[in-house]
Amino acid sequence: MRRWRILFKRLRRKSWTIKVVPQSATSVFIFKISSFAAIAIGLTVFLFLNLGMFMLYQKEREEKVYFQSLHAMNLLQRDKIARVQRERQEMGRILSVETERLENRLTVLHKEDNELRKIIGLKKKAGQEEAVERKSQRKSTEREGKNRQQLSFRYGVKNSRGSSPSVAALRQRMQALERAAYFRHESFQEVKFAAILRKEKIEREAKRLAEVFESIPSIWPVTGYISSSFGYRIHPISGGGEYHQGLDIVAAFGTPIRATAAGVVVCAGWEGGFGYTIKVDHGNGLVTQYSHCSQLAAGHGARVSKGDVVAYVGTTGYSTGPHLHYQMFKQGALTNPAPYLDLKLYEMAKVEAGIHN
Repeated sequence: MRRWRILFKRLRRKSWTIKVVPQSATSVFIFKISSFAAIAIGLTVFLFLNLGMFMLYQKEREEKVYFQSLHAMNLLQRDKIARVQRERQEMGRILSVETERLENRLTVLHKEDNELRKIIGLKKKAGQEEAVERKSQRKSTEREGKNRQQLSFRYGVKNSRGSSPSVAALRQRMQALERAAYFRHESFQEVKFAAILRKEKIEREAKRLAEVFESIPSIWPVTGYISSSFGYRIHPISGGGEYHQGLDIVAAFGTPIRATAAGVVVCAGWEGGFGYTIKVDHGNGLVTQYSHCSQLAAGHGARVSKGDVVAYVGTTGYSTGPHLHYQMFKQGALTNPAPYLDLKLYEMAKVEAGIHN
């Protein structure tokens, strides 16, 4: 304690003189300060220096932390971008597979469309969708390369050339596929319309053929054998030559006689030497006659179908025994009915209906 008192007295007696001599001035500035003041000034300067150094240190530390956080954020951003890019690549790979599958399906549909057109008789559709698709793929490839370069420059993400197509490229391909599907839909609509027209034509021809089928005398009127054919023969009663105008089919008395084709009964009654006779008009100029019947089963004006019973075998009129005299008229003229009983009905029906391949 005594030592501190002695030191304090010495410092109070001592003083400091500071002279300031300007270079161009004639006068000199003299400052005289006590030891306490000098110590106080020194301490003040020391404190300010330490405070400044502390503030600089704090600022440098904050900047270091800030830049470290920025670096960490940049790393996180790069990882996030890399992860998103991997996800997009995986999604792009899946979409690419699906797109390729759709493209293959459209190619198959294109071939089937051409085959259908060939069957129906339509011209092949111009391949507009293929040209549009190639143009879209070329543009999407160029755009994809630019996007990858920008991404690599901005975030330092490496560009993988062997990766899957970008979403933009796939979107372009999907748009091209949509246009191709639209063209294909239009083509199928055209094929469908042509098929409907062809179906209607076939249905009309089939209906016409069915009508002609029914109107062609193509079945045997009775079950039996031909005793006299169409043409010249020796008359079984007079013994002289004559032109036989039909077929004589021998059958048992009372055997049902069936209409050889659909039509309308235009005559039903006694016809002189023909005895009980019935005539059926089948349309298209064809008329059949059934004579020497024992009994008639249809009256004048009746509409009959092919195979309907119209009479029964008898021996009325100028006859030597039970048989059916069957004759046929075509456009008003007598014609041999025998070829109609064994003809190729489909070809004959087409001829009668006026249908040509």
